[in-house]
Amino acid sequence: MADTSTTTTDPDTSATIETPPDEASSTESKPVTEPAEKPAVEPVAEPVEPAVEPVAEPLEPAVTNEGALKELAAPEDEVRQKPISKTVYLPRSKIWVTNPHETSEILMTETGVGSMAPSTVIDLFKATCTKYSSVIAICEKIDNQKLYTGFTYKEYWETSWTAARAMRKLGFEPFRAVCVVGFNSHEWFVSCIAAMLGGGMCAGVYTTNSPDACAYVAQDCKAQLYFVEDDKQLQKILQVRDRLPDLKCIIQFKGQLTGQYDSVMLWKEFLEMGRSTTSAKTEGGNEEDSKPEKDSIDTDLENIVQQITPERCALLIYTSGTTGNPKGVMLSHDNLMFTVEAMRRFNPDFRTGDEQIVSYLPLSHIAAQIADIYLPISAAGTVWIAGKDALKGGLAKTLQEVRPTYFFGVPRVWEKIEERIKSELSKSTGFKAKIVNWGMEKGKVGNANKQKNEPVPWGWFFASKLVFSKIRTKLGLDRCRIQITGAAPISPQTLEFFSSVDLALFELYGMSESTGVQVLNLPQPNIWKTGSVGKPYNGIEMAIYQPDADGNGEIITKGRHVFMGYLGLEEKTKQAIDEDGWLHSEDIGRVDKDGFFYITGRIKEIIITAGGENIPPVLIENSVKAELPFISNIMVIGDMRKFLSAIITMQLVMDEETGYPTQEITPLARDFLGAISCKATTVSEIIDDRNSNEVVFKAIQEGIDRANKVATSNAQRIAKWSLLDTDFSIPGGELGPTMKLKRGFVTEKYKRTIDAFYSETS
Repeated sequence: MADTSTTTTDPDTSATIETPPDEASSTESKPVTEPAEKPAVEPVAEPVEPAVEPVAEPLEPAVTNEGALKELAAPEDEVRQKPISKTVYLPRSKIWVTNPHETSEILMTETGVGSMAPSTVIDLFKATCTKYSSVIAICEKIDNQKLYTGFTYKEYWETSWTAARAMRKLGFEPFRAVCVVGFNSHEWFVSCIAAMLGGGMCAGVYTTNSPDACAYVAQDCKAQLYFVEDDKQLQKILQVRDRLPDLKCIIQFKGQLTGQYDSVMLWKEFLEMGRSTTSAKTEGGNEEDSKPEKDSIDTDLENIVQQITPERCALLIYTSGTTGNPKGVMLSHDNLMFTVEAMRRFNPDFRTGDEQIVSYLPLSHIAAQIADIYLPISAAGTVWIAGKDALKGGLAKTLQEVRPTYFFGVPRVWEKIEERIKSELSKSTGFKAKIVNWGMEKGKVGNANKQKNEPVPWGWFFASKLVFSKIRTKLGLDRCRIQITGAAPISPQTLEFFSSVDLALFELYGMSESTGVQVLNLPQPNIWKTGSVGKPYNGIEMAIYQPDADGNGEIITKGRHVFMGYLGLEEKTKQAIDEDGWLHSEDIGRVDKDGFFYITGRIKEIIITAGGENIPPVLIENSVKAELPFISNIMVIGDMRKFLSAIITMQLVMDEETGYPTQEITPLARDFLGAISCKATTVSEIIDDRNSNEVVFKAIQEGIDRANKVATSNAQRIAKWSLLDTDFSIPGGELGPTMKLKRGFVTEKYKRTIDAFYSETS
């Protein structure tokens, strides 16, 4: 190795390493802020098993993949080359709108799923609550109780109608918005549906948002009501209330008010307001149970509901705002209903009355809205709400309690589950270890065979009994029929690992602007290929726009899933939806001969070096992670720089109460380090005692060297790197609400370390 030197870049110690011929070393961390409270989670009774009703016969999956179109990245002032569409659409005059008072025309097709009659979320909600009134819709631990409290679909309807009545009494108007900031709860679900019953829309706000960020969303959508989880969230809104002229009232879901505030009330008081004069409307329940007299509010709401059309805006999803202010994605009732119906038809294994779903991802994200609210309503499923500590470690307990039938996990969640499984399997020795290894090899081969519609290998039954079933039961996934991943890139190594234990992960791809999902894998022959994000479901048209010589270009899509437009942003909407109705994703991908799509990068994440080479960082990051199983995160840097650098974090134990990483190295990572004769148990030991732990730095360098050898060009090789003495986390700011890497934030937070890579003296 070349000469090694240590340099200080921040008040915290840092070890920066250069690849040969130069080398150095670095680490840094930031102080933690106030911890979050952790609700108690204890074992519960067996989940409710509602009666099963078979799903209607699904349509055969069909794929419309348009071929390659034109070369990548035309100048902005150049007229877009129009993609050729093979789907026959009915004519329409208005493609997009930016005002919720307006409606864009639905992009109907002559035949297929795209020709189904438009409907509203209210139509679906009312039908399900009427037909399945006694089925449990939502389960939640109220006030940190040991057991879950269940709410039937009849109660779901009644409470939503009551909330809609209260909204009207507070002055909520059709076409207007309500904001909700809080962790998932039955109150969150009800507020969202009630806003639709009132002819308006709901806009979710992330709990991690600052007061200014909370204010921005409310200002942008001119929210008339703001629902907050507790006093912590209430205080944020009170700080900025004078900047919200449209705001009529703030409603707090949980806890007590800590002071006397004007136009602030508790959820209980809010519902009492809705119930006053007459009982809650019970159209969703059995008529013989309760027939309250109608009053003017009921009549008013019924008239509003009758006027809601499928073209109307039903939901606002605000983008993450990583490259500017968040944009309000306007989704219509038809966007939501088409997406749900098309997904149901594409996946025949989604069973009415039988699905058990864990809700833990933020409901301000489109993935949670579809997976937790509308899909379960369409199937009369039961949603189990996880605790606030779900992404801090509590999710594992919830999965064991609920035993879901399908589960959507973002890549970081699956990586944490992978670490847990590997940690447990590493305890196996002797004959037991041989059985585990034998079973995992069968799992890898068997799931590869399934994708090709070939039989599983001999011994599958025994591998399932001795290995797979035990792992599933331990995780609480023994009833799970499909394990889904999306919302961020996932490494090939993680996909391969889960296939080896017969917990194959099925990738999907979508965005808020495409109502969440537009292409996916399913556990069926010809609709599953590991490494791809799958095929478009019925009624979705997709293409690669302006592909390069390797077939990589921008992914574009067209159909009834494409959003209405960005709220109040005409120019941004024009940039996203072209004159023919194609939605431009800004994601780079390709499509293979079998019609499977692959994501190879994101336009805004592509690194353009000082030498002008375009580099997708995710591929390099995955390559390094494959070589170094003990690292947790790596982020490649190099935009407008002469060479690539990287910051690396080690797998650390997370504090379950605060969500921040501790200094303690995970047991699995310690096993890997032990194999190279490193006895350190904390990352600070490695950093502070460099001489005694030189083997770690050497191992990292050798792993990067191996990744560099398979790089497609010299420009795609990492030249310098730094090991941090912390890991990335949501409260630390490096990860977003769905645990996606926030590259811009990381670049700013560790600016000194990054700048040191490129200083003349480094």
